Amino acid sequence: TESLVHFCAYMLMSKRMTNSLEVTVRYTKDMYEKHNECGTCMWEDDNTRPKEFTIEIDKSQPLRKALESVCHEMVHVKQFATGQMKDLMKDLKLAKAGKPCSNGRMVKEDVIKGRIERKKDENAYSAIQATLAIVSARYRYI
Repeated sequence: TESLVHFCAYMLMSKRMTNSLEVTVRYTKDMYEKHNECGTCMWEDDNTRPKEFTIEIDKSQPLRKALESVCHEMVHVKQFATGQMKDLMKDLKLAKAGKPCSNGRMVKEDVIKGRIERKKDENAYSAIQATLAIVSARYRYI
């Protein structure tokens, strides 16, 4: 797993950024059954440009699927670390409270929810594309 994490990091990010990150991978039983997820990625330090991450992978899935899940979650590590995946939940909370968002503007709750959904769709598509590229490159590399 450690070599796959390093491989994905070097495929997705600069060497400098890769060397500044700390990624821990944990295998959890029955994650898919309980949460309908094969894996998750969480930042552990700062939500603006985090450097410490924990990836959890469902260990009950087949090996190939587990490795693909690690690749997929590494895409999210890249998105968080580079600031591509901004935390819109804070803006949603501010909008619900009737306060200005992080950009200083008053925005309706529905607008923030729409932004969150579009961001999820964009991130899901780019994560799928990058995962496929990494998995293909990894098998050529071996």
